[in-house]
Parts: sequence; structure tokens; C-alpha cells
Amino acid sequence: MNLPTANTADPDVSAQPRSPHSSAPKLLIIIGLVAACLLILYHSLHTPTYTIDSYFYLSKAKQFAAGEGLRTSWNDGIDPKYFPGYSLALALSFSLGGGHVPVQLLVYVLSVILFIAICKEIGMDTIEQALSSTAFLANPIVIKWHSLPMAEGTALAFSLAAVLAMLRSLKTRNYVFYFSAWILAGFALITRAEAAFLLVVFCMLLFRRRHEIPSSAAMGGGLLFFLPLILYWAKFNFMMGSAPAYVNEFRYTLAGANIVKNFVYNIYAPFGLMHKFSLGEVNTVLAPAVATAGVIWLLVGGILFLGGLVAAVAGRTGSVARASAILFLLFAAIHSLWYYRYERFMMLALPFAALVWASSVTVYARRWKQDRWLPLAAQTLMLSTGLVLAHHFSSVHSISLQKDAARLNFVEIAQAVGALNKPEEKPVLTDLGPHLAYYLDAQTYLDDDHGNYWQRAFAPERTIESLKKLGIKLIVTRLDFDRWTAEHHVPPEMKLHFQEIRGEVEGATIIRYLPADVTGS
Repeated sequence: MNLPTANTADPDVSAQPRSPHSSAPKLLIIIGLVAACLLILYHSLHTPTYTIDSYFYLSKAKQFAAGEGLRTSWNDGIDPKYFPGYSLALALSFSLGGGHVPVQLLVYVLSVILFIAICKEIGMDTIEQALSSTAFLANPIVIKWHSLPMAEGTALAFSLAAVLAMLRSLKTRNYVFYFSAWILAGFALITRAEAAFLLVVFCMLLFRRRHEIPSSAAMGGGLLFFLPLILYWAKFNFMMGSAPAYVNEFRYTLAGANIVKNFVYNIYAPFGLMHKFSLGEVNTVLAPAVATAGVIWLLVGGILFLGGLVAAVAGRTGSVARASAILFLLFAAIHSLWYYRYERFMMLALPFAALVWASSVTVYARRWKQDRWLPLAAQTLMLSTGLVLAHHFSSVHSISLQKDAARLNFVEIAQAVGALNKPEEKPVLTDLGPHLAYYLDAQTYLDDDHGNYWQRAFAPERTIESLKKLGIKLIVTRLDFDRWTAEHHVPPEMKLHFQEIRGEVEGATIIRYLPADVTGS
């Protein structure tokens, strides 16, 4: 069985003449890919502070590469919240002496190549491939979140590889491709929970061949898909006695989710502005270009996408566009059940959005007999405005992350602590969170709570007892010395055992704890 192509389901569309061969669309893709890679590299190297999620992924990768297991370097090391797939990918890079930047660049380029291959596999012609690929590779969401050590890009690459393998299996009837697709989908699932949607995609792809697939093959595929997740969850349920965090988080927050608002946002996110412009926070020379790019992005991208979405669901732009639109809307609806919305949550649905957008442009360009210059103009505008907005949003996000962390230089603080902690590498207590703990070589205990991300290592009233028990000798805090000792219930007579080390770092206080009297030091 061959899947329906973009041109077989709608004779009205397929009857239109093909666009003259031109190297311009391919050249634009190459230019866009290189420019996007340079943007990802630039922002990866110029973003000193990451999201909280990033430090969990990075720490587990660092520990795993060092032979310490898939654990964080703080508190008890148990992380039931973040799936392990991305950390395992990072660990390979770490063990080879690299970091997260090579991984991010690799998965971005790989995702673009896989997406182009999928476009070819489903029968899109050169222009449709060019438009779809451009809408995907130059999307500000894609570039922005590949510039940070986050799991979405890796999950997307696994997902695209899985879909391509499944399409090849349908074309060749080869079970190697079939089972490879399920295995790759399983890796995607333990990288990001959203990849569970691949089950829906596979069911749609396999629907017409459902009677031809042996039940053993169907069950085997499902087992390969869910086995990594089952093993991962079993680790927490049976070995650690706790349920995965996402399960409890979803259960407790479902009632408060604004489903309608989330759904509207999810539909609009792929070609929306995502954030306020915050033009005052970037170079004023860039601001007019950003504003212009934003207007073009909305007009060329957003309006054509929303119009194309309606046309695709109605079956007016071909079978591939219709299937993509239905899958996109279904993904958006399911993710609307999550209690908050964020454009990166729609990352795995962006390929569907790109296919819908490209179909809407090409179909109407042919009907208007502008099938050469109109697609090329749309591709050029989408590429240029997408890159400008990607740079803007990444810059604003970097500034925001630094503000949230009080503009502290965590690498510098970690170096100062490391110098004071040698040669013993005693445990460290800090209220600077994983942001600092990741850079420390010593075991770290966190001195504050942060929602469902982490819990305080011990209660403040148990500070003296816990410092002795855990062997902690250094404390790094945002507070000054007197406030820290007061909030941690240190009696006046015990202050003699705490020594503030002055002049080491800016924005943080380093305190040395000595069980012996330090008044003479």
C-alpha cells in the first residue's frame, strides 16, 4: 500500500501545471539552514543562564557520563519529573568531551533533513517541499528552543525519524522499518511526554492496512513503544516508592486548566508572535526590523495558516494537508488539558503546521496561476521574518532568564566555592538552586523549596544538626550573614562556628561552617 500523496486526493489541485524547475527554493533552504544554525550557535554561547529544566537535564547527563548513574548532583539525586532520553543523549556528548551545543545543532539539522525526507515520502513536489521545510526550519519556536539545553528538539528528531521509518515500512512492506519506527517512537516518548501522540499518528498511518498487520506485529510494536516508559516508571514506583511527577501534576491541576484559552493559544502559537515584543530590551536598531517582521509573520504566516487550516479540514487542499490539520488540531486539543500553556509544548506539532501552511500557499498559487513567483515570495518572507523573530525572541528570553536569576554569574560563584572547598570537596548547602549546584563538583544540598521542582534538603530549624550529619562545610546564599543565621535558627552562641568569607563573589554570601570555635581565625 502506498499512502495518498498531496496531489492524488484532489483532482482539482493535481490538474494544475507544475512550477518550472528552479534552484531558488533549494538555495533558500540551504541559506536558511546555515543562518538558523549560526543563530542557534550564537545564542547557545551567549545565554549564560538556562531554564530550571535545563539544569536537571544537564546534571543527570554530567553524572551519568561520570559513571554516577542517571541522577542529579543535589539532595538525594532522585528526579521523578524529567524524562531521561535527552540526558542520555547529552551524556554521550559529555563523555566525548563535548557539551549540549553540539547535540542541539545536530538534532536541529537532523530534524530538518528528516522533515524534508518525509515531505518527499508523502509525494510533495519541489515547491511544496521547499515551503514546508522553510516554514519548519525558520520557525522562531524551533530555533529558540534549539538554542537552549532543552529536550524538545531531541524528542522532535526521534519523532520525525519514527514517522519516516513508518512511512518507509508502508511503502516497502519491510518489518525492519516497521519495528524501527516503534523503537524510535519509544525513545521519543522517554524524552518528552508529548511524543505519546505518535501513537495517534501511527494509528492514522496504519489504518488502511489494519487487516494486513498480524496481531503479533501490532502487539510487538506497541510493546516496543511503551517498554522504555514502563521501565522508567517502574523505577520510581517499585525501586523508589514514588509516582512519576507528571502523573500527579496532571491529576492535581486538571480541574484548574483553562482548556478553551489553552486551545486557542495552541492553534495560534506556530505562526503567532508568542511573546510581547519587548522592544525596549533589545538593540533599538533591531526594533524596527522586528516590528516589520512581526507584521509580515502574522500576515503571511498566521493568516495563511489559519485559512489553510480551515481549508485543509474541509478537504480543499489535499489529503495530506487534511490529515496534517486534523492531527495538529487533535494535538492542540489534548495539550490544552495541561494546566499552563507554552509555545515549546507545541514543538512536536510544528511539522503538521508547516505542511498545512505550505499546502494552502501552493494550492491557491496554482489556482491563481502564480505557482512560480508567489510561493517563492512567500518562502523568502517566511525565511527572513522567521530568522529575525527567532533572534529577537531568543535575545529577549536570554535577558529574562538572567533577570530571573538576579544576573548572578553561577560559573564564577562555583569556581570560588571550588577553590575554598579543595582538596576535600565537602558537601555544599545553597539556596541558589540547581543553577549553582550543576557547576559544583561537590555534593550539593538545596536550602529552599521550589514548587514541584525540588524540596528543601532539611528544615531550617534542623540546620545545625543537619550540617554535622551531612558533613557540610560551605554555605552559599543570597542572604547576608545575619539574616541567614537568623532564618536558620542559629543561636547567638553558635554563630562562633560560622565564618563569612568576604570578597569572593558578587551577589552571594559564602559562609564556612566549622564545628570548632573560629573566633581566633
